[in-house]
Amino acid sequence: MKIFSVLFLFLTVMGCFGESGKGMFEVRIKDHEEAIGYFSKANISIEAIRLSPKVGFRFWRLGWLTLSPSLGQLDLTEFVNNSGVTVFRGEIDVGPFEGFDLKIRSIQGILREGQREATITNKVSPVALAFSVHPRQITTIVIDLSVMDMSDHPPATYELQMAGYEVYSNGKLVDKVPPG
Repeated sequence: MKIFSVLFLFLTVMGCFGESGKGMFEVRIKDHEEAIGYFSKANISIEAIRLSPKVGFRFWRLGWLTLSPSLGQLDLTEFVNNSGVTVFRGEIDVGPFEGFDLKIRSIQGILREGQREATITNKVSPVALAFSVHPRQITTIVIDLSVMDMSDHPPATYELQMAGYEVYSNGKLVDKVPPG
């Protein structure tokens, strides 16, 4: 019986120290100008956006939170060096997170020269990204994607890579990779 009392007390105390409720979360995608100029279209189909909650003592939060994108497909050539396009906006449970994954289903590229299809290999992978979602606040992550010309490294041609990201809390920049 004592073990249940101690466990109940522990869980109660843990609940008191953590925020609860919902916060607004937004993901935007933009393109860093590299080899995208070679393309008339670079259509990306997004499968999911996944977040890894920071576990700490909350072992029950182990695993990824999967979010369905509100915009499933976009043409990267339309979002070069601007604020990007919103691919998810919605309320999620508040708390700290430690990982981000943009799961891309497919990429289709059409070259400007000759209007022929070109293979773009997806090299976007999960990243360690520490951020928090707070009640009644908006947390925005802007993912900067880049199509890179890798033709000088045969057999590679073009690759889609994550060039960096920005994290905003209520419109204020709190983290940026690469810094600058």
